[in-house]
Amino acid sequence: MEEKKKEKAMDAKEIEIIEISSNCHSEKITDQKSSEKKSLKFNQKENVILKYPMWNNISNLCWLNSSMILLAHSKILRRLAEDISPSQIYNILLCYKVAIAVMNGDASDQDSSTHEAGIILTDVRKSVFEYLRPIIKCVKGKPDSAFCALLNLISENKEIQNLFKVEFTKVGKCANCCATRVINSEKTIITLSKIQPFNPIHIISLSKCPVCEVPDQELRYVYKTLPQCLMFHFEKGAGRGIFKSLDFKINDREYKLTGFIKLVQLNDPPVGHFIASVRKVFHDNWMDCDDLIHEPLQFYEGHPYLNLRQIHILMFEAMDNKGTIPNASYKDDSSLIGDCNSSNIPIIDLSD
Repeated sequence: MEEKKKEKAMDAKEIEIIEISSNCHSEKITDQKSSEKKSLKFNQKENVILKYPMWNNISNLCWLNSSMILLAHSKILRRLAEDISPSQIYNILLCYKVAIAVMNGDASDQDSSTHEAGIILTDVRKSVFEYLRPIIKCVKGKPDSAFCALLNLISENKEIQNLFKVEFTKVGKCANCCATRVINSEKTIITLSKIQPFNPIHIISLSKCPVCEVPDQELRYVYKTLPQCLMFHFEKGAGRGIFKSLDFKINDREYKLTGFIKLVQLNDPPVGHFIASVRKVFHDNWMDCDDLIHEPLQFYEGHPYLNLRQIHILMFEAMDNKGTIPNASYKDDSSLIGDCNSSNIPIIDLSD
C-alpha cells in the first residue's frame, strides 16, 4: 500500500535539480562536463582491470544505493547521457564516472583515491535524496523503496521515460465463472505482485476474479510495444526456483539482463537489505554491488545465483539502438480472448 501511494507521487510538481556543489571536486566534475559529448561510457585501457566504487551503507540507504548503481551501469543511459541532461540520473552517471577515474588514477595511494571517490558519491547521493524526499517522503535512517526511487528518477525526464515506457495488455479468463478481463496498460516499470515463476516472454500473474472473487486466476501479459529498456518490479518475489532467462528475443529484438536488485533478509538486525548486481554484457561478466562491503568492486566471470524469491527489480536492455518499436506479433484485444462455451460471459475492459 505504501509503494502505491508513493507511485502516485511521481506526478507531483517537479523540483529543481540540486547541483553538485562539493568544493573539493567541483573542478573535476566541471572539466568532465565540458569534455562529455555524446555518452558516458567507461573508458578502459587494454589489459587494465578497473576497480569500481560503491556507495557506503549509512542511514539505511541501501534502497537508494542499489537503485543508483543499477542506473549508473545502464548501457543505454550512458550512451544517451547528453540527451537526458539536466536530470538527477545524468548527475549520477557523471559523478559515478568521475569517481571511477579518481579511484583508478593514483595507484601509489589507493586508500586516498578510494576515499576521494567516496566523497564524490556521497555528494551526488545527497543531491538525489533531497530531490526524492518531498516526492516519496523518505526519511534518513528509515528503510524505503528501491522501486519508488527508480520510478521517480525515471519519471523526472521525458527522454528517460521514453526509453522505459512500455504498452502492454493483460488478458485473463476466470476458470470458475469464465469472466474475461482485458486490461490495457502503459508503464515505465511493470509491477508484478503474485506470479507464476517469471519468464519475460510469457508473463502470467495471479489475481482474484472481480466477478466471482475466486483467487489466483491467471492474467497473461502481451507486449504492444518493445522499449529500449524493460524493467520489472516484483512485490513478493518472482516466483520459486532459479531464474535462468538472462537473455530473450521477441521477433528480431534481442534483450539481455543488464542488472537486477534482490531483497535479502538480514538476521542482525532483522531487516530487508537491497543488493544490486550489474552485467558487462559483451564480456558476460558480473559485479555484485553490496553497500555493506567496504572495498572496491570488480567484475568477475560467471553468473550470479538468482533465487526467484529474492528478486525485486530486473532490468533488461535491447542490444540495438532503435528506441521503442511496435511488437509485430501483437494481435488486437479481441483476438487475444479465447472461446468459452457460455454465451453469457461478462467481459471486463479496463485501463490502468
